[in-house]
Amino acid sequence: MPNVPVAPCALALALLVPTTTPARADVLVVDPVGGPGSFATIQAAVDAAFDGDVILVRQGVYGGFTIDAKAVAVVAAAGTFPKTSGESRILNLPVGKSVLLSGLDMAGLTSTSPTLGRALTVADSWGAVRIQDTRMVGANNLTSPSNCLGVGDENGWPALVAERSPDVMLAHSDLIGGRGLQQASALGCPKKTPGGDGGPALTTLTARVALFQCYAQGGLGGMGGSGGHGAEALRVLSGSNWIYDSELLGGNGGAGFDWLWGPGGNGGYGATFLGGSNLNFFTDSTVLGGAGGSSFIGVPGFPGQPFLGFPQFVEHPTVDLRFAGTTVGPAPVLMTVQGPAQTLPFLLVSPVQGRFPSSPPPILLAVSDPLILGLPPVGPSGSMQVSVPTVPVPPGAGGWVLPTQVAAVTPQGELLLGTPRSLVLLAPGF
Repeated sequence: MPNVPVAPCALALALLVPTTTPARADVLVVDPVGGPGSFATIQAAVDAAFDGDVILVRQGVYGGFTIDAKAVAVVAAAGTFPKTSGESRILNLPVGKSVLLSGLDMAGLTSTSPTLGRALTVADSWGAVRIQDTRMVGANNLTSPSNCLGVGDENGWPALVAERSPDVMLAHSDLIGGRGLQQASALGCPKKTPGGDGGPALTTLTARVALFQCYAQGGLGGMGGSGGHGAEALRVLSGSNWIYDSELLGGNGGAGFDWLWGPGGNGGYGATFLGGSNLNFFTDSTVLGGAGGSSFIGVPGFPGQPFLGFPQFVEHPTVDLRFAGTTVGPAPVLMTVQGPAQTLPFLLVSPVQGRFPSSPPPILLAVSDPLILGLPPVGPSGSMQVSVPTVPVPPGAGGWVLPTQVAAVTPQGELLLGTPRSLVLLAPGF
């Protein structure tokens, strides 16, 4: 569809950005090849950053990083997909502060450590953690086993673990668990040693997590004397979660090759809810178990089921919003809105992140006290593009982060809330 200019948005965005210089709103550039004023690692930039700063990461491969009690945005430079190798962590974020990760390719690092194989850990963070356009992959298990039993240290690592953190939202992101150890016989174990189990894509413990337009796949079971079991896409140890318009797939079981006793591994569940699970809502999402692994003796593993436990389903149409994560103001932002035809969408924009409510609703308001920017109606195709004007970043500031969320009203008057995203405006020169 042709772009539709939305003139009122320019004034509305101008009202959100202060006319005076913010206390701190610098942009710190991370570049592996160096350059004046740049940092060689993401961690060095995080250490130098103050609350409100934007860390702009150029293409390259970096080590994992830790954000401890700081409110910063770590975002990929336009047109890039920088990689991190090794566990990254968001820790101790206080109430009222927020962290944004945008446009990163994060992978765990194979290690004997119980955590380094994770791509990301969010722990003890009561502030708002927002992740968008990011890929997180748990490490495959390639270590030498300690017991040759196919359990414990032979499993794959999870992609993301959220612990004691009640306000975590992901949009347009992928999470893939690591594969369990396979062919341990090549590492000194008997040929009948089972393959390791896969790692879950997402594990939550006393946490509240929302997924919007995300893809999550549990790790594959490793091949062995008997196949390792595939992992679930979502493992809820305790807490509540909201899954919107997302796809959750259990990992496939590993192949069993022992000629005397070698069944295939079972496929992983789509999602499991264990003893401490509370309410878990699924809206307009696909949840499937993984396939059972093959077997040399003809005893394949059982296919995984969609759920272990009891989720709640909410029949509620969703609205999706997409745009580039970083924009140099005052260039316009091209936004794509998808939703039911004939709905009247609008954009919610605020300088402050919203918080999860204390009780689970069917829809989440991800921004606080927003301004409402009207958009044209959605056409018969269910998708449209709009060009939204922006304003320059305030003098003296390098960047500004504006939380947004799309919403719509149906012809019947029903309110639809959709994908939350953060718009990162940069001053010219970045």
